[in-house]
Amino acid sequence: ATMVAWTQEQAQIIPTIAQRCRAARVSFCTEISLSELYSREPGLRKQAQGALWIPGETVVDPWLTAISLAHDAKKKGAMIKTNAVVQNISRTECERQRIQVMTSLGQFTGRVVINCGGLYGDIVDKLAGLQHFRISPKKGQYAIYPQKVGHHINSSILPIPTSKGKGEIIFKTVYGNVVVGPTFEDSASRARPESDACTIRRLVRLGESCVPGLEGCPIVNTYTGVRPATETKDYHIDSYPESCWITVGGIRSTGLSGSLGIADKVRRLVLHQHALEPSGPRRTGLEKMDIKFVPPCHARIDDVLYTVTHPITLNGVWKSRDSRL
Repeated sequence: ATMVAWTQEQAQIIPTIAQRCRAARVSFCTEISLSELYSREPGLRKQAQGALWIPGETVVDPWLTAISLAHDAKKKGAMIKTNAVVQNISRTECERQRIQVMTSLGQFTGRVVINCGGLYGDIVDKLAGLQHFRISPKKGQYAIYPQKVGHHINSSILPIPTSKGKGEIIFKTVYGNVVVGPTFEDSASRARPESDACTIRRLVRLGESCVPGLEGCPIVNTYTGVRPATETKDYHIDSYPESCWITVGGIRSTGLSGSLGIADKVRRLVLHQHALEPSGPRRTGLEKMDIKFVPPCHARIDDVLYTVTHPITLNGVWKSRDSRL
C-alpha cells in the first residue's frame, strides 16, 4: 500500500504514522520521496505532498477467504448452522456448569459459548446477562471499476487516516478491478442498506481526482457493507469463566488481518480460563483445497458447492476464473 498526503498539513503527520507503525511492530514501513512515489505510482495526480510505503499490506478475496476457513473447519469436524436466531440462553447448575443456547434451529449445549455475533453481538451478550458494549452500525459504500483500468495503480492508495478510521481507499482487487471506498456513515439499521447515487458519485469524483486515468470510466457495480462498530476503537475480546462465556465483539474490517491472532487468543482463553481442552483433532494448519469457480455464481471447494455472495468475487472471478487466494 501507499499512503499519500495531498496537503502540507497531511504530510506533517507522515513521520508520526511511520513511528507508530514501528513502535507497534505492525510491518516495515518507510517514508518515501515524491520522485519515488511517482516512480512507483505514475498514474497518481501530480499534486502529492508526501507518501509512506507500506509493503506489508495485501489484498485477498474476502468471500473466498472466509468460506475456505469455514470449509476447513467443517473438514475438521465443526458443525456450521446458518440463519439461526439466538432466542434464549440459560445455564444448568450441576457439578460442572453447562450453558444452553436456544435458537430458531434448536437447542445447543456446551461448556463455553464464544459470541462472535458481529452486528448482533451486543444483543447476544445481553441475552447472556452481559452488556459491556453497544453496536453502532457504520455503513460503508463502494464503487467498482472494470478490470481494464487496473493498470492505473500498482498498490492500494491510502489516505492519511483520521480519528474515524483509515478513510476511503483506492485499491485493486485480486482480480484486477479497481475499487473506491468504503465510506463511514451512521446506519440506523443492522441490515445491509442499498447504495445511494449521491455518495457513489462522490466516490467516483474522489477516484478521478487521485487517479486521473479513471476519469470518464464507467463503474460496473456498487455495493455496501455494515461494520459492527462500537463506542470504542478497540475490539471487545473478554472472558467470563463464571458465565461460561467469551465475547469477541466489535470486530471490524481489520479483523480479516487479525483473524488468526484473534483465534489464537480465544483458544488460549478457552484453555487457561475455562480449563477446556480441544475435543476434536488438534490439526491447526489449513489443508490443501481444490477450488473451482462454476458460472454463474458458484464455487466448488473439494466436493462442496457454495453460492458466491460477495460483489468483489462476482465481478472479478468470471473473467480470471482462477482464485489467487
